[in-house]
Amino acid sequence: KSQNTKLLFSLANRAKFSLANRAKHHRRILEHFVNRCRREYLLSLREKSRVNANRQNIATISVGDIMIIMNEKTKQQFWKFARVEDLLPGQDGVVRAARVRVACSEGKPNVLLRSIAQLIPLEFTERLEEMEGEAARRRRRQGTRARNKGT
Repeated sequence: KSQNTKLLFSLANRAKFSLANRAKHHRRILEHFVNRCRREYLLSLREKSRVNANRQNIATISVGDIMIIMNEKTKQQFWKFARVEDLLPGQDGVVRAARVRVACSEGKPNVLLRSIAQLIPLEFTERLEEMEGEAARRRRRQGTRARNKGT
């Protein structure tokens, strides 16, 4: 009996150790891919916005766009998201800065002034506008149907 019990405890400990190691390994792999994706995605967004800005010679952002605020002092994974409140042109008429609204840790919105060079536009903003337009059309259609049923 004691040998069987020892064997069972030994197997249970090995399984527990093995599961713990596998969990650590899976966590490390997940962190690696999340960090890599973030890093590569942010770089591609930054390059895309710079290429578009150079090609068009104008800022590719507008009021209401969601942006990532670049900060050289922090890691990319801690960069904040912001919504553009106002665009500020320079003396030559070209947009040089923007007022952006970010959420603080206390939940209160905070308005910051940032250079266009520090703002990375997210590519889903255009799609978001399309989706909002589709949702508004759907609501109008449903409202029209409801009124037609009532008459």
